[in-house]
Formats: sequence, structure tokens, C-alpha cells
Amino acid sequence: MSLARPTHAWIKPVPNLISAFRIALAIWFPFAAPELRLAIVATAGVSDGIDGFIARRFDATSWQGGLLDAVADKLFTTVALVTLTVDGTIVPFHLPLLMMRDLVVASASAVVAARRRWGDFKRMQSRLAGKATTFLLFGTMGALLVPLPELVVPLVGLSITSSFAAAVDYARTFKEGAP
Repeated sequence: MSLARPTHAWIKPVPNLISAFRIALAIWFPFAAPELRLAIVATAGVSDGIDGFIARRFDATSWQGGLLDAVADKLFTTVALVTLTVDGTIVPFHLPLLMMRDLVVASASAVVAARRRWGDFKRMQSRLAGKATTFLLFGTMGALLVPLPELVVPLVGLSITSSFAAAVDYARTFKEGAP
């Protein structure tokens, strides 16, 4: 009796298609009617969990898929946070604090690209602090859109703290791996 995970060729592209769907949601978010934004955030959040689960469960992981997932997460959270700041839902000075992780990752990615060290993208793995930040940001956006004022302040505080911790973690990881 084999304990190997089931492999089905048709499922291999599914996680990447789900991540690509999250990119489409990011593009739609600023143009969506305000009453649809909560559903879009919830869908993006659920898709973030499902793509990784399917990839691991059906052995459909790849470094390209991991990179696509990370890009989709950061693109969605960036577009949603900027949109919510522009429309007055998020206090403007919170935006850079909420996005510290994303700013560090974008800077590191720019350095890698400028040096034309494309293989370094294979080493840019997701980190627990980064995943926690993404989860908290989805929760914060949800609380802002419901609205749940009693949850907004603690979630914004937790998201900022997590974003800072993830920024430090990614910066340290990048520095250790940089030539």
C-alpha cells in the first residue's frame, strides 16, 4: 500500500489559476461598488488559503507557483489598502506602516532584478511572519469593510506589528542570502 500523495495531471495548474484569479480580483477591487468590496476581500482571502492547500495536497508545488502566490498576495493587499486609503476608510499614515513588509520585499526584489540574479527568486521563500501579516491584513480589511469598529483598532495594531516583524525577518533573510 503506497502512502504517496495522489497525483492528477489536471490539478497541477489549479493552484496557479487560483493565484491568478486573486490578481484579477486586485485589478477589479478599486472599480468595484463599495458594497462588493467585502465579498472581494473574503474571496481573495479564501483563495489564498485554498491555492496553497491544493498545491501541497496534490504535490503541485513549484518555486514559480510560490512566487506567483506571493505576487498575488502582495498585489491584492497593496491595491486594496491603497484603495481603502484613497476612499478614506484607512487613515493615510497607517498605509506605509501596514505595508512595511511589502516595501521591504519589493525593494529586495528590485535589487535582485537590477543585479539580474533571477535565480535568487527561487530562494525568496514565504516566511511565517509574512503569512501571518497577510492573514491579519485580510482580517483588518474585512473589519474595516463590515464595519466592526471594536475590532479595527486592535487589528490595525496587530497588522502593523506583524508587518514590521515580517519586514525585519525578510530584510535579515535577504541580507544573509545576498552576495
